[in-house]
Amino acid sequence: MDFDAKMELKVPNPVPGETPKILFVGNSHTFTNDLPGTFYALAAELGYEADVYDLTEGYYTLENFADPEDELGSALDLTLSSEPWNFVVL
Repeated sequence: MDFDAKMELKVPNPVPGETPKILFVGNSHTFTNDLPGTFYALAAELGYEADVYDLTEGYYTLENFADPEDELGSALDLTLSSEPWNFVVL
């Protein structure tokens, strides 16, 4: 592996006039470090617009979110089915 190789930023070309919708679903790492807010700030700093939505909880795991009987699991199911998301980050 060449650790001195130049890295290139690869960015998908958004559809003109369309702002991508990005949903973050996370646990304590996502929640504590405010990953959705950090992503939004970095995108804005680079000149990209994004609609960032946050469905994170400090004590939840993906297993909890996968349970439709759970309060946040049910909220995730409704959120995923009610909106056309460009990206979902787990």
